[in-house]
Amino acid sequence: MKSSQLIALLQELDPSGEVDVVVGGLPIFYVEGLEGYYDGAFQRLVLDHEKKGFNVSAIEIRRDGSKIDLHTLSVEDAIKYDPDMPITFHGCNERHIKSWTARIDAWRANERELRYEGELSLFQMWASERGHDTEAAVAFFKASNMQHSDPLPSDLKNLQELLPDGTKVWSSWLTRRFAQWDREVKVEDVVWRREVSA
Repeated sequence: MKSSQLIALLQELDPSGEVDVVVGGLPIFYVEGLEGYYDGAFQRLVLDHEKKGFNVSAIEIRRDGSKIDLHTLSVEDAIKYDPDMPITFHGCNERHIKSWTARIDAWRANERELRYEGELSLFQMWASERGHDTEAAVAFFKASNMQHSDPLPSDLKNLQELLPDGTKVWSSWLTRRFAQWDREVKVEDVVWRREVSA
């Protein structure tokens, strides 16, 4: 379908321009113009407008010209970005709300667990690189209730590094997090303690 055809159909179906547009029930997150070859070939339906009902007469696989990609974002994907994303229900009955809530709660729990395990793995890496016992590091991490969401100290948020050619670049998240733990986590005679900085 050409963009002009899509625009015409949308205007015909919704002259007000206020109706939600979805793709397979999913909201459109953003629209992107691309070269036809980008990210693989695209498909085009050849329609026979003289036919009624199913009127697809052929399909083209193309890598030429340009295309417009409609990118969707599901509830599950949004929760991967923010497991605390607020979600409300409108026009749903009790059965729908119960069903959706169970799925949403499972997605939230899974994402939080993934983030926690990821942060724990990084802390083990940090401890290992500094010659600390990784089992003790795991125990300390859990006892201190350390989390992926722990904020960085304000001065580390904008930490930069100097490249050999003199160019300044933003430090990676890993570099900044390790710098935070270097500052806050103290290991003296196998005794672990944390001094959280602002």
